Amino acid sequence: MRLVYLSILNVFLLSCKEKPKPILEKTNVKNNIDSIQIDESPLFTKDTLLDYSCFSIIVPMGWHKANDDTVVKVTDATFRVRLHNKNNKLVYFEHGLGGGDPSSDFYVEPITKRVVYKSRQLDTTHVIFSDDPQLYIKLKNKTQKTYGERISGHIAKFFEPVKFGVGYTGVYIDSVGDIAGNKANFSAYAENLDKFESQELLKAIRTMTLKSCH
Repeated sequence: MRLVYLSILNVFLLSCKEKPKPILEKTNVKNNIDSIQIDESPLFTKDTLLDYSCFSIIVPMGWHKANDDTVVKVTDATFRVRLHNKNNKLVYFEHGLGGGDPSSDFYVEPITKRVVYKSRQLDTTHVIFSDDPQLYIKLKNKTQKTYGERISGHIAKFFEPVKFGVGYTGVYIDSVGDIAGNKANFSAYAENLDKFESQELLKAIRTMTLKSCH
């Protein structure tokens, strides 16, 4: 009888013993949290004035800053910054020597220049060789519509796609000052916006004040 009692007691004690915890794979929780905080910057809860070194702009509620730490830094005397609109589409701002006119995504060169391009092995992906002086305008009118306005006293070229959802919306100014004797330019643009997004971006651009920042 004593032997039976000891056996029952031993089983009871073994069952009460703490069970080993499962081995969990270690994860770097801190890094995960940091990346979320960087990539998902807070949405602006109202129309907000952003004051950068090269320009200021009032952006709509619902926009937020992009993570520019992930962008490769280029030493071309150009100030760059990006924002996300309400639908998380990127809006680009460029002020300096490295900016460009995104609405001019092709070039028309005289046919005689074809030999020069070929001899120098230059890229002709975005080049159309033609002697028609109106060809550029004809082609551009099929994809983009442009018109002039002024921003901070500068003559600016506004552009929108003929068909919303395909092409660029924004502004380009070919001269906003000099950098080491070279002409600096400014552009603000986004790609493939719908009609509402396009109107919203152009409205924000018209609130801009440009500065001398180089």
